Amino acid sequence: MLFTRSRIIEFKSFDDKRLARIWRQLEDSDEQCTVFQSYAWLKAWSSVYVADRKIRIFVETKGCSPVALASFMLENGRIRFLSDNSSDYAGLLLINKGGITPNALVQFICDLATKNQMILWNLRTSSPITTTLIESLSNSGLLALVNPESVYQANLRDHSKLTYWYTTSRNVRRSFRKKSALLSKQGISFKVQHAIDESILDQITTLHINRWKEKNIKSKFLDPNRREFVRAIAEISSPKTKFVLFSLCSKGRIIAYRLGFLDRGIYRDWNTSFDLNYRDASPGFILIGHIMEYLIEEKFTRFDFLRGEEDYKMKWYNKTETLLTLHTRKP
Repeated sequence: MLFTRSRIIEFKSFDDKRLARIWRQLEDSDEQCTVFQSYAWLKAWSSVYVADRKIRIFVETKGCSPVALASFMLENGRIRFLSDNSSDYAGLLLINKGGITPNALVQFICDLATKNQMILWNLRTSSPITTTLIESLSNSGLLALVNPESVYQANLRDHSKLTYWYTTSRNVRRSFRKKSALLSKQGISFKVQHAIDESILDQITTLHINRWKEKNIKSKFLDPNRREFVRAIAEISSPKTKFVLFSLCSKGRIIAYRLGFLDRGIYRDWNTSFDLNYRDASPGFILIGHIMEYLIEEKFTRFDFLRGEEDYKMKWYNKTETLLTLHTRKP
């Protein structure tokens, strides 16, 4: 019987056409893949935030077939998953066929951890590769800390607009009906867009900066790179994933927005803010209600709020998922 050996291929740039082909093949075959693990997202992030010399992408192959991929960056003597902590669902991409486990790549990561401190964040507990990685690092005495974090979601599968609302509290239903009717009388409308221009980008930048300034927190939009990154991710569009901007508008001006991705039947909610002048009308709350109804109408199965313990999520969620961040010991 012939056995095909696994091998590890290293890439240091997104410019390699072979890498793009392999990555997209793995995206298509991994049922748990999200936009945040996609070639398009990480290429956009890397082009804005990190030099190519820091990128290290490893692919395990078996024969001519890619089995798994892990993308890293080198930073101050540490290795961490490529992209920053605003990208949920990091981790390996693998082909879920025939029970293939990327043992060679897992062992390779353990070998890296013997020489470099590593931060492997936002791994899904539902992925068998997460379990394999934790066991391997732990058995090697390399695992220092496992930090869990919850992701809040609203499951919309098999719901009509009416039945979903009855999964929320009576206060939520009443408040939405009353306040959405009030905003509607003021000429405020719900919009769905799949592209942004500089005018829209200016508006969401201002709303985000003002909202976080009130909390005495520096908005990420104060970094010019953030605008460049949003421009780049707004171009993401494929048969499975599409950028989307949901908003409430008054006379052509945005008073609340949520931008994210319609991703494999799920809405991933990535960034949001609202106009403080409309605070009493709860535009952020009303916008979520409109989005829920839109997603149900368009047959999406879930609203994924991503990580974070914000109070408003508690009004809407009916499902949680746990992500793990692994810290290895210093060599």
